[in-house]
Amino acid sequence: HSDLVTCVRFNYNQKSLISASNDKTIRTWNIATGQHVAAQCPTRINNIDLSWSETTMVTTHMKDMRFWNMSSGQAQMIHTISNAHLDQVTCARFTSDERYVVSSGQDHIVKIWDVRTWQPLYEPGFEDELYTCPNGVAKTKLTISPDSQFVVVGSQNGAIIILDIKTGNSMDIAEIYDDEVYYAVVGTEWVPGQSSFATIDKSGGLLLWAA
Repeated sequence: HSDLVTCVRFNYNQKSLISASNDKTIRTWNIATGQHVAAQCPTRINNIDLSWSETTMVTTHMKDMRFWNMSSGQAQMIHTISNAHLDQVTCARFTSDERYVVSSGQDHIVKIWDVRTWQPLYEPGFEDELYTCPNGVAKTKLTISPDSQFVVVGSQNGAIIILDIKTGNSMDIAEIYDDEVYYAVVGTEWVPGQSSFATIDKSGGLLLWAA
């Protein structure tokens, strides 16, 4: 890339990877040969995620999200959701059934999108000024349970929030674990094949949680 690389994502088969950059390109790399194919994007890219079938990719931008067909091995844009958030869209993740995409932004809103209609499941979404994006952190990361039901997001006060996609309810487990987490939670990731997830806070602290 000719500018800052903002995100890198392995394909599930681990034979290729996808990178995105402030140079407004998305590049798909063959790991064995080091060769790549590039696709142009109208704007800078904050983050990317690949669907479990590896056929669709979502990219996040300033307020917008874009969806790409990856079937040919090169990104081809198929849809744009304009003004998906009120500020930078920092993260978007597919559910394992590929019916929904969950996004978060610097507007402190978490939204669930139906990819069949390109419409949000709830309006305005899960909104709290403490959700994600603490001061001094440009991007935060959410995670989704393997059964596509729960979303785990961090907060600025160290709380870990679990959102139920199917019911629209949220549960704050900060009161249970407030003696263990003191810093803003900037990233969460489900452990593959297990009923647990990991969180990392602004100080670099890494914790593993039983779901």
